[in-house]
Amino acid sequence: MIDFWQLLQSGLFFHRTALRPFSIKDGSETRCIANAHDIAIYVDEAIHCLTRLYEGLIDEQDEVSATIRLIQAGDRLLYFPNTLWRPFDICRIPEIAVERRRPLADWRAAIADHALDMLKDIYQRFNWTTPDLDIPRRTIDKLFARRW
Repeated sequence: MIDFWQLLQSGLFFHRTALRPFSIKDGSETRCIANAHDIAIYVDEAIHCLTRLYEGLIDEQDEVSATIRLIQAGDRLLYFPNTLWRPFDICRIPEIAVERRRPLADWRAAIADHALDMLKDIYQRFNWTTPDLDIPRRTIDKLFARRW
């Protein structure tokens, strides 16, 4: 099972997913990739989902934790389709986890900014030490424009 979803009575919402087994040809070598656009969409949608899920259920000032975890990330190349080729941005750990805790109102007020903050940490796990967040920002802005 690649995706696992669970919503508990306590209010814990849990979604776990594995990076899809996409690969590309790099010269004579085939490399597994992590699609950076898909990750950006996933993180943005996760934050949007948590703001909608807890709307009206908890006070706006109550803190909500969000953990983004990418499993099966080891030895994957961070890949930006049709945008950017960075052949040395490879994750060397099997799992990436990024966690933030903020009041619900803060999550809702700046979904894209919080997504970009988490994406920066994720991209750094692929050894991209100073990620250009303009690329995922364009992806998130397009997604956000369709959402409303």
